[in-house]
Amino acid sequence: MARSGLVILAAVAVAASVSACTSETPGVADGNKTSTGSTPTGGPFTGSNSPGSPTSGVKPTTAGPLAGKSPCSILTPADVSGFQLGSGKEENRTISRSCEYLRSGQYVMTVVIYDSRGIQDVQERGQLKSLTVGGREANQGLSSGGVCSIAIKTGEKSRVDASVSATSGDEKKACDLAGPLAEAVAKNLP
Repeated sequence: MARSGLVILAAVAVAASVSACTSETPGVADGNKTSTGSTPTGGPFTGSNSPGSPTSGVKPTTAGPLAGKSPCSILTPADVSGFQLGSGKEENRTISRSCEYLRSGQYVMTVVIYDSRGIQDVQERGQLKSLTVGGREANQGLSSGGVCSIAIKTGEKSRVDASVSATSGDEKKACDLAGPLAEAVAKNLP
């Protein structure tokens, strides 16, 4: 009798958790986004422990030096024009804020602010490359789909990512563009 009681209790728990999932807003199941729609174009993050993933369980606990700043305000109008970008589309994600720009339908350029994730938290699919951008520590990495990102240190536990995704998947071209994007972002940081 005790065993059947446990089976019933387990079945009720499963049913409750499944019904709890159905109360969510329909859209893409993606822990990096708080809105429905397209998939994220963030930086070099892979695996189940990537920032913002449902299993990471980490919420922002400290305010970085860019807390409250719009990621679309980091690039100046001259920067946007120089990169031949369209207007930026801002999105709030679980632990970040991003601004996505489209360049000639061939590239997506993204600026992402992480108030509680430093450059030491970057995960990627290969070797990270340490570099200096605008006098700041930075890491460059690649994620799947041809996204090349440079994470720029803004504090011990904060950073800004400058990411470029080539719609063709051309990682070399994406990284060729990520460097100048990161320099433009770095020069506008406090």
